[in-house]
Amino acid sequence: QGDRFGVYGYPTVILFNPAGEEITRIPGGLELERYLDVVELALNEVRPVKSLVVDAVAGKALAEGDWRLLAAYSWGQDNGRVFGEDDDKLSTFRQLAEQCPDQLRVSCSKLQTAAVGEWSRDDERDPALAAEFAQHVETVLNSAELSRTNLGLAIYGGKRVLPTLAEPGSAMAQRIEQSWLQRLRQLRDDQTISAQDRMGTWLGELRLASLHENGVSE
Repeated sequence: QGDRFGVYGYPTVILFNPAGEEITRIPGGLELERYLDVVELALNEVRPVKSLVVDAVAGKALAEGDWRLLAAYSWGQDNGRVFGEDDDKLSTFRQLAEQCPDQLRVSCSKLQTAAVGEWSRDDERDPALAAEFAQHVETVLNSAELSRTNLGLAIYGGKRVLPTLAEPGSAMAQRIEQSWLQRLRQLRDDQTISAQDRMGTWLGELRLASLHENGVSE
């Protein structure tokens, strides 16, 4: 069944509508409250995430529930369900983040984080976007709420993302790194996130420290 539905990471929860269309994918490791929230969204907003992306890119209005469902989607486990191989995911995520209603601060933040992830993985990334994405990362790191919402970035993204945001060793890089380390330590004491994620903060610190050993990012 994993091959049939394009699953390559477990656990992955996929929700379908009565017509058999995939509505959304939920990443593993979500706290129960967030998990139930996404399930409720998917049950109430029965339009597939792929349709929501198409409509948003076309400039059509989306309901607040649609935006929250987009932000909650497990983009890292998409595996061709929403995006094709040749789709410009970076531009799409940036457009989604820009169109996301201001009152949905958390959802908008997650969509912008998805854009940061795409950009940082591109070997031919546009350096002109570094300032925009550095500002976003610092906003996330300076907010307990946004850090919890963007746990993947906060806990595991430092080693890969930080070197793309600022010249290694620069004052800016040092400032962001200190904010990252401080947030990781605060997350470690945050009882609202899972024990697994709190343990993951140690790995996040080690990965940041490794930047000073060999200067290589992943």
